[in-house]
Amino acid sequence: MMQSCGLEPDALAGITQGVELDSAAVIAVSGSSLEVVFRKERCTACVAVAFAYTPTVGDLVLVIRQQRQAFVIGVLHATGTTKVDVNGDLELRANGRVRLHGAEGVEISGKQVRLRTPLLEVLSTAIVQRCRTMMQRVGDALRVRAGSRQATIDGTDMLKTERTHMRSEKETVINAETVNVV
Repeated sequence: MMQSCGLEPDALAGITQGVELDSAAVIAVSGSSLEVVFRKERCTACVAVAFAYTPTVGDLVLVIRQQRQAFVIGVLHATGTTKVDVNGDLELRANGRVRLHGAEGVEISGKQVRLRTPLLEVLSTAIVQRCRTMMQRVGDALRVRAGSRQATIDGTDMLKTERTHMRSEKETVINAETVNVV
């Protein structure tokens, strides 16, 4: 059995008289005002949703209208980009995991991007890195296991170690005009 909210059935009758509620198609956007087609007629509606919504022509919204005032109170289908703009810093926290999913990809951009974690695991079919300069610092050991390795260096390749140990199971080929052993 449902509990009553304390209102009699016709308590809102006077307030809701002449109120229309229906879906509407966005046909023009001007700031927080939208031109929509509501029940086959064009009208201007003010965006009144409590979440970040960037209206776009072609969106399907829920409009409530009474006399000449109309308000968008819901978004049924959005076609544009939803943006969250804040002044200052923004922090997302969760007691569990935070997952970002993008059907067509995920982009992160900024003046500087820093990842801090005790373990960074990257699982991918392919990784492509492009940059002008790259520096890696590894405190203990750098281990690479690969099916094969190929490096093309346009300039000089320098290797400085305390000791170098190379072992080939089959053969080692050095192809150069000159080999200097000092």
